[in-house]
Amino acid sequence: MNIESLLEGMAHGRAGDVAQSLAAMCRIGAAKKAGEYLVSVVEDAPTMDMLNDDDILEVAHSALKVYSYHHDQAYLLNIRPLLMRVQKIADDSLTRTEMEISEPPPDDIETPLEISSDEESAEEEGEDWVERLRTEMDEIREAADSEAESPKAETGEKHYQDEPATFAEYTRFVRLSTVLSQLLSFSDKIDIGEHTEMSDLAEQCRARAKEMADALRTGGEPPEELEVLTLLETASLFGLEGIDPEVMRVSIDSLLTADGLIRTSTMDESDHGCVTATLQMAHYYSRLHNGDRVENILEALSDVFSEYHMLPDFVISTSPLRVAGQRCSAAASSLLLVLLLDMIGYERAQDLIVLSGVPDGWYTSLTPLTVKDLNLESGSAQVEVGISANQHQIDVRTEYLPQELEVHVPVSRAMPMVKVYGGGVAGRFEDEISPHIRIVPLSDNVVLTFHK
Repeated sequence: MNIESLLEGMAHGRAGDVAQSLAAMCRIGAAKKAGEYLVSVVEDAPTMDMLNDDDILEVAHSALKVYSYHHDQAYLLNIRPLLMRVQKIADDSLTRTEMEISEPPPDDIETPLEISSDEESAEEEGEDWVERLRTEMDEIREAADSEAESPKAETGEKHYQDEPATFAEYTRFVRLSTVLSQLLSFSDKIDIGEHTEMSDLAEQCRARAKEMADALRTGGEPPEELEVLTLLETASLFGLEGIDPEVMRVSIDSLLTADGLIRTSTMDESDHGCVTATLQMAHYYSRLHNGDRVENILEALSDVFSEYHMLPDFVISTSPLRVAGQRCSAAASSLLLVLLLDMIGYERAQDLIVLSGVPDGWYTSLTPLTVKDLNLESGSAQVEVGISANQHQIDVRTEYLPQELEVHVPVSRAMPMVKVYGGGVAGRFEDEISPHIRIVPLSDNVVLTFHK
């Protein structure tokens, strides 16, 4: 993985690629090295100055993710300038989309009129003065009538500008609320401002994102291609928790595909696929626990691997294989690695989610599936899906006890027939796409079995 080249290209619109690569490094146990790269970027003032707001949010999210895997207080202090930029972006974004109504002046204050002390001038200009006074009084009455007809705004009340919501702005507020929530979870580790102020900022961003989602669901302009790809990248990198499902569905439905790959207008070729966007789509379906959709995408991508098992940025055609961009794409490799690991297991709050993105065929394969050293924020785990004389089994081992295990099982097996050892069953959930069992682990080894 050529991280150095990605860091050099960060200022050229590839910050998202860097962020994905850093996330992959965390999943393979290289969080400390990822932290060293990030500190070097933060300390490079010219590079930081060239990053736009979206770049900063992507890098900040990955920086905090690195800390959640590698709890180094010195590292957290070194990336403090990056985290302070996030606060400024939140303030600026909220300021752009809202306006404060200031307190109106008291009604009983009148502007004094200046009257000349020269009696002779007053007599000569008396008629003009009376006329001016009459005109001013008429204007005051008209203003008072107009104010009485319209309700007064409360002091400090916020009103968003009457402009249509865009998918780009919506995505930015989703990212902001996610990163600010991450910051809040580490607020006792680093001085980044008052906790209450940070909490209010995060809540305002969440509220703004929700308001925009409501507007986007009910109408407005369809999303542009770049907006959809950015939202898809957000779902892959930041997670689905802050994204409105209907907004995401509308965005996904607007994408075009060719031979299972997402088509973009990045190039002039009439028929090609973007590998990184396609992998992000697979990651999205994995988080929706739709293993069959993931399998379809992986099958489409199997035709574009090079003889050295590398993925390119773009595919122009598959027969014969013609590619464009980087033939050995570090971003695509990172996305594939994180996708495969997340299909096997990932954390959601205090819970460990196991096999949520795995298609049915993987459970009953004659070749055992074993993933050792599955690196997670809370520790490592091992997952094995195998077969014995008369049954299949799922073996989960952890070096820590999650609050609950959520183990997904094949659709083709009756839920009551799945037996659990090493934990108490908290619930069995039937689902036509991905049925699962929630388990309270009583030991570091939980085994599920079901007949062939």
